[in-house]
Amino acid sequence: MVLFYFSLFLTQQISVDSLQQLCYASDVSGNWEIYRLDLDTLVSINLTQNSDLDAYPSWSPDGQQITFFSSRDGNNEIYIMQADGSHSRRLTNHPAVDKASSWSPDGSFLAFTSDRRGNFDIYLLRLSDLSLQLLTNHPADDEVPAWSSDGSQIAFQSYRQQNWDIYVIEVETGRERRLTHQRLPDMYPAWSPDNRRIAYASMRQDGLNFDFELFLMGAETGQHKIQLTHNDTDDACPDWSDDLRQIVFQHEKNGRWIVSSINLETEHQRSLVESVGWSIQPRWQKGQPQYVVPVERHYQLPQMWGQLKKGE
Repeated sequence: MVLFYFSLFLTQQISVDSLQQLCYASDVSGNWEIYRLDLDTLVSINLTQNSDLDAYPSWSPDGQQITFFSSRDGNNEIYIMQADGSHSRRLTNHPAVDKASSWSPDGSFLAFTSDRRGNFDIYLLRLSDLSLQLLTNHPADDEVPAWSSDGSQIAFQSYRQQNWDIYVIEVETGRERRLTHQRLPDMYPAWSPDNRRIAYASMRQDGLNFDFELFLMGAETGQHKIQLTHNDTDDACPDWSDDLRQIVFQHEKNGRWIVSSINLETEHQRSLVESVGWSIQPRWQKGQPQYVVPVERHYQLPQMWGQLKKGE
């Protein structure tokens, strides 16, 4: 039986403590929007409230702005808004697909993915003048950039050997190194705040079952790989807390994605966003701004699910 759901929203004002906030993308309203989650109350805020697709949020280093990609102007472009959802504006303007932005630690650049040369490459966008620099240059797709905390390197996933693997490129020299080599996909790299490790999603086989689990590896050579999750369904899109104690990620549960976290010391997992919609691409907030924003409390009743394993 196919179930349908709708969401009822109540609006109120709450004070936002930036140290306890996540943003993520969800289709709980009927289309993909960017939401903000208060981890103390588990109340979500719809930041974008737009009828077109909005996805893949990324916090600025000071926590005051969020970038995302949106189809609101006819194709996927990179947008920026204040952390309360106000003053959104477009940063890229090209008929190609621009998506999956990531801020440099000093807030000067965005790394993002674009297929404006036919295949997906990693580009750098200087925010002061919106000038572009091509960073990777390979006929295979390079996607999902993630900066090192010192700003000198970017990790990304690439399909260069007919399989998704994790690579790292030095921003100044363009020198690259490959960190993963297994026969199944390795995707969604996330650099630890201390620059030492990279979290990522790795597909593994258990009998007849294939699913993504979260792994950690050394950022320099890709050695010392440690499996972090051992779930029966997919885990993907990890992101580190600044204190290195937790990783937030999207977890497949009951045929849809939810947002969960894992404590790296105890390996205890906690569901953070578990609605009847899909919730993906969670990111920790950076910086320490304090302000008041409107909150839409979600009271969800049944909606039709889409296909399993929606991507970015």
